Amino acid sequence: MELILIPITALCAALLTFFSGFGLGTILLPVFLLFFSIHEAILFTACVHLLNNLFKGSLIGQFIRIPILLRFGIPSLIGAWLGSEILIELGSGQALFFYKIADKEYGIFLTNLIIGLLMLVFTLIEITPKLENLQFENRWLIAGGMVSGFFGGFSGHQGALRSAFLVRSGLSKEAFIATGTAIAIGVDITRISNYISEPGWVLLQQHSELIILAIGSAFLGSFIGKRLLKKTSLEIIKKIVALFMMSIAFLTIMGILN
Repeated sequence: MELILIPITALCAALLTFFSGFGLGTILLPVFLLFFSIHEAILFTACVHLLNNLFKGSLIGQFIRIPILLRFGIPSLIGAWLGSEILIELGSGQALFFYKIADKEYGIFLTNLIIGLLMLVFTLIEITPKLENLQFENRWLIAGGMVSGFFGGFSGHQGALRSAFLVRSGLSKEAFIATGTAIAIGVDITRISNYISEPGWVLLQQHSELIILAIGSAFLGSFIGKRLLKKTSLEIIKKIVALFMMSIAFLTIMGILN
């Protein structure tokens, strides 16, 4: 079933990025959470996100601004390593407490609680106009790299914060996208290399066909979206996608999805 549903949803998720304004990884994580544990979902999302960014980077790499890449990107790598280390250290852990619904027992775990809350927070950032247009002065670039990299390494939520710190750095539209993509690639490589222990390799091998199908579907969705429509945001679609992500976040927090 996953071999059918996940590639279809990956295609739709990539397509929806052109209509909703949400990033591919932001939409894909809750989709993977429907089928896999929190750590598996983050790893698989990171792999699809990395390959999609490598594809995008191959098309626009000539616009990368090296000074901004170094000033923001190096702290991002440090932050990504730290965030992924903390995620690994938290592991599954013991449940904070258990509760029952209709005689079925569920546990609330610290990792799921934090990831679910982050999903809620970053979804609210994307749909709240004042927060969506959040910007920081250039003097905060190094700190911004650390912060966005940390959340990228921990949960994969990096795009919104990265954009908020880079938007006032004087980059052209092409340079903004290309430099941001290069930074995202570095963060993804850092966190994936940290996520993948021996069990991580086994997981990827077990689900390699699924990951390849999801990556191909995401490429196709991006291609269709770019051909159909200039990148924009349709508010009704954005609200529907946000409602879906917030619902998955709530189920993750409650331990119903784990």
